[in-house]
Amino acid sequence: MKKKLPTLERDAEAETFVSTLDLTEYDLSAMVPVQFTVRPSAVPLSVDLPKHLVDEARTKATDSGVPLQDFIQTAIARAVLE
Repeated sequence: MKKKLPTLERDAEAETFVSTLDLTEYDLSAMVPVQFTVRPSAVPLSVDLPKHLVDEARTKATDSGVPLQDFIQTAIARAVLE
């Protein structure tokens, strides 16, 4: 049986924990992926979009676990950069 992860109160504790132990000994099944967004300089943009398009984007963003603006920015970046 795998060990349960401890509750760590500070970043320093977490850094020490992951740097000194073998994480394969622990049950990581409850872990949830987290996405961090580093924002480059942004330029405000106002765009009128049909309500149904915004509703669909909001649904997909929610299903993906990301904020709506980040979802739309990613969609635009994919369309422009690919």
